Amino acid sequence: MNSRAAFAVSVCANLALASAIVELATKSKLTHRVSPSDDTVSVITPAQSPVMASSAGNATAIFAANQFDWSQIESDDFETLAVRLRGAGCPERTIRDLVMSRAARAHQRLNHEGPHAPFWAAGLQKQRAEEAQDRSREAARAKIRVAVKRAVGLDLSESDSKEMEDLDNQALTRFILGPMPERKFEKLTAMMQRYKGLDEEISERSGGVLLDEDIARSQQLRAQFTREAAALLTPQEYEEFSGRCVMIDGKPDVKWEATDFTPAEVRQIALIRARFETPAADMFQSWHQREGQDNEAIRVAIRAYLGEGRAVEFDRATDSDFQRLWDLGKEQRLAGDAATKAYEIRQLTAQEAGQLREETSLTAEQSQQQLQQIQAASQEELLQVLGATALQQYLQRGGEWVTNISKL
Repeated sequence: MNSRAAFAVSVCANLALASAIVELATKSKLTHRVSPSDDTVSVITPAQSPVMASSAGNATAIFAANQFDWSQIESDDFETLAVRLRGAGCPERTIRDLVMSRAARAHQRLNHEGPHAPFWAAGLQKQRAEEAQDRSREAARAKIRVAVKRAVGLDLSESDSKEMEDLDNQALTRFILGPMPERKFEKLTAMMQRYKGLDEEISERSGGVLLDEDIARSQQLRAQFTREAAALLTPQEYEEFSGRCVMIDGKPDVKWEATDFTPAEVRQIALIRARFETPAADMFQSWHQREGQDNEAIRVAIRAYLGEGRAVEFDRATDSDFQRLWDLGKEQRLAGDAATKAYEIRQLTAQEAGQLREETSLTAEQSQQQLQQIQAASQEELLQVLGATALQQYLQRGGEWVTNISKL
């Protein structure tokens, strides 16, 4: 439920409550006469008022005959709020809407906490923070679901779930775009939606088959968006926005948690790539048209920044086979360096097999025999590093080379 809808529900609830109070006050005058000259506010005391207990048996509602104070009903506890609203005569549908609205706000506050790890975090810090946050958020969501069920007897419906998802997406968008004033955030997201719509029109007109003029128009839109975004944001805001967009685009896909890069290094790598790319480039049809020479220039610049030794670590983190080994290691709770060791075995095996194939002094039979020896040795080493269960799963996830060295 967005802020306008929540406000409308709140207004309706107050009107309903006011109506109920008037009705109760009218009824009370039939049994409790107050002198016209008496300026004392007449209030039905808890002993005189009807009492409604919650399912927990400890929440009560007090009817006020001729005064209304929202603070007496307001509560952060969903069940207590529902009980007090019922005691005030609020319609059940309005109670449900109010509680659901509060549930949405609870989810929003939960997600506005942002990730526990800094945006540019890597290594174990990133991995452990993500795992801890997943557990914390799931526990908080479960608590909200239970509270809503007890308050209004309903599970969160699909529409409510969609609303929660929208709130999650908004919180994630704020995190991705980086720190900036609220007004600039609103303008930037509106600008992104507008340009995405304009670029989608190109695809619709072309039927998905882009001609040279379609690509040229998409590139023009990219350039216009870049200029407008740069004009809206300060240089510092634009730099952070550009770097974060590059990270989210995920080209290349990097297993950052498998590295020991510092947040400053991760950020600088993203900024290097941002020199060659449009922020939020994946909004545009021409995104995939980046020239190969740009990719090479990015690679050279990153290696120059990291140095050869650190560049090897970066290249490994982008390798799909290493990423599979890393994910497998996490699933099987292997030693922290198991994926790296297994990957090094693969690299060494590929190197030895390649050198053997280029050896011209051996007969085909001799070459095949030595290849089999290399393969047997690598299998034994992998078994020691991964264990039988993980090795079997690796064979099914792209590790066919272990039993068929010709795949290397």
